[in-house]
Amino acid sequence: MYLMLMALALQGNTVSAAPASPPISAKPIKEKLICIDDTETGTLISKRVCHTKTQWKAIADQGQESVNTIRNAAQPGFCPPNHPGCMGG
Repeated sequence: MYLMLMALALQGNTVSAAPASPPISAKPIKEKLICIDDTETGTLISKRVCHTKTQWKAIADQGQESVNTIRNAAQPGFCPPNHPGCMGG
């Protein structure tokens, strides 16, 4: 009887080979939203616009690309890529 109790006690105290790791969160980390009040030209009513930092950067990059295209179009001999009025463009 004594041996049976010792065997059960030792069986419950076995050490596993893999150490316990902290649980991994299943939720992805959300980026913080940055909001501004945007008033369109010709109106007095503003609209709240919210995007993440990454999205704001993409919007700014797209705007800069448009400015560069317009600026380059003012130079003589410039033809934007894939423009239908340009030859070989």
